[in-house]
Amino acid sequence: MTEKTLYRQLGIGRTRQLTGEVLLSYQEVLAAICYICEAENFIIFGGDVLNTKDEYIYACWNYEIDNTLSPMANARFSCQKALAYISLLENKESCNYILVLDSI
Repeated sequence: MTEKTLYRQLGIGRTRQLTGEVLLSYQEVLAAICYICEAENFIIFGGDVLNTKDEYIYACWNYEIDNTLSPMANARFSCQKALAYISLLENKESCNYILVLDSI
């Protein structure tokens, strides 16, 4: 399954005109992360945060694979890191998000 297929299946996101990336609202990014965490079929390598004008606000995170863990454990930890980062943002509900994913 590809990233865009995942978003279509969940019925979330919109395509950013400038780059073709899929932007997720706060509620949508939470739904995507929860799905990924439960399904353990993607690893979230990181993400970017944009304002309501679709401009980068230079807030981002990344996850590095731990080769001592299984792919499923890495998927879970990548979700935890994404949720932890987003939860610390002050205006998280008024931001848009881009997740960087890879299927496992």
